[in-house]
Amino acid sequence: MRSRLWVFGIFIFWAVVTPVALLIFAFCREPILGDPHNPAARLLPRGSILDRNSVVLAMTAPDGSRRYPLGAAGSITGYVDRLAGIGGGLERNYGDSLIAKRTNRFWYFSRAGEPGDSLRTTLDARLLSACDEALGERKGAVVVMKLNGELLSVVSHPSFDPNKVGKEWQSLKNAKDSRLFNKAVQGFYPPGSVWKIISSIELLDREDRSFMCQGGIKIGDKLFRCPHPHGRVLGLADAFARSCNSYFISRGMREIKNRDFVAASKGFTTGMHEDRTGTNYALALIGQGPVLLSPMEAAVLAATIASGGKKPQPVYLKKEVTLNEVMPVEKARRIQSLMTGVVLRGTGRGMMSLVRQGRVLGLKTGTAEAEISGGRKTNIAWVVGFAGKKAVPEIAFALLVEDTDLYAAEVCLPLLRGILDTYLSSGKVAGA
Repeated sequence: MRSRLWVFGIFIFWAVVTPVALLIFAFCREPILGDPHNPAARLLPRGSILDRNSVVLAMTAPDGSRRYPLGAAGSITGYVDRLAGIGGGLERNYGDSLIAKRTNRFWYFSRAGEPGDSLRTTLDARLLSACDEALGERKGAVVVMKLNGELLSVVSHPSFDPNKVGKEWQSLKNAKDSRLFNKAVQGFYPPGSVWKIISSIELLDREDRSFMCQGGIKIGDKLFRCPHPHGRVLGLADAFARSCNSYFISRGMREIKNRDFVAASKGFTTGMHEDRTGTNYALALIGQGPVLLSPMEAAVLAATIASGGKKPQPVYLKKEVTLNEVMPVEKARRIQSLMTGVVLRGTGRGMMSLVRQGRVLGLKTGTAEAEISGGRKTNIAWVVGFAGKKAVPEIAFALLVEDTDLYAAEVCLPLLRGILDTYLSSGKVAGA
């Protein structure tokens, strides 16, 4: 009797354990192999990473090493290296599917010596190269996306060449200003006058009024200056186009409730500090002090305005697109009008030639003051906006230049022109 029970017990054990083990193997094996912390993962052949037009951004060479044809321009792919491991971007986030082949809706398998599936992304190799070339030796970042959040270009400078990570690993990981740090996604900076977009959203529903700018306004014992006296400012559109600090501080302090401004700000940035009283509130109204913004968040803000109030989630794969309506269409269109006005009669007049060609272009420049090591003061320059080949916006962008003595209109607009020329000269809407 006991022997029968013992045999029956063994049968039950294997009847239960074997299916469970198979399920664990089927569903967990690839995540384990794709885990960047798993040393074996860096030795496995991977599928190619492609841009939206099937241009190769990353591939496995015959010798098993990983190759990156765009070099530093395509560093958003991340890297796979036998010495340095797996790091950054797409190689890390989509490692499972790059290692394994999908056989049906539910199952993935990897076979020894065979790469996994290729990953076709929303990126555009042309724009990656154009953004990298535009920044050149400057420190900064560029993000370009379609209005639904499909990322076309994500570039951070100084950057690194994924092909050379192994050779340069010691200097890369020990550098004070690490080239492995993705400023476009992880960097947070004072947005300067770009944040007048938020202040304007809060002023739209209030009575418009003119203002006399004498070159500055005093709040408490602090004087807030404009770049120069603007004289008679005709109203919100004029103040936005000419970027009058005094106008936004004067009206904002009197008419925008702190909690409303904070709520609007937190809808578009995770970098809002808590101290927003007195002079700090005045600073926040013009994008200084308690407000910080990443280039990715800035591009999302521009895309939300250009899409009619639908806020996108930035994505690298089309199947991940998500939109949330966060603003009435009419309000978004009024902000669009303010941003196109910057090009027609404000700080963006240097881009007027594109408008004369029948393109749509709206933007906001911003120059924020910053203090770097040693107490030296410098500028952080921004341009954020949207563009399209005809009358309808198609893409949103954010361009940031660090450590410059110039204003945004002087340093950012020439760089933006090169990027937009690349996009607008293509025969079709990117990824259409």
